[in-house]
Amino acid sequence: MFEEELNSLQEAFLRGKLIDKAKYIFYINVDIVNLQNVSLLMQYQIISQGIILKDSENRVEFEVKVLREYLDFSYYSNIYNQR
Repeated sequence: MFEEELNSLQEAFLRGKLIDKAKYIFYINVDIVNLQNVSLLMQYQIISQGIILKDSENRVEFEVKVLREYLDFSYYSNIYNQR
């Protein structure tokens, strides 16, 4: 999640710069995504297993929303898959 609104080209350039810097710092391949532009499953996986690079005031609110939606979805998904 970026603090300011970026068009898709600006976001791509910023992601590229951040990925290059992260590779230099952590010495591993990394992927940086805008959490608002990925699926609910990926949001949940990143929140539960990912590393927070920058904290913000909106993080807790966003994480609660994702967890609530994912847990609601997984409940009904499990019921559906048991049929």
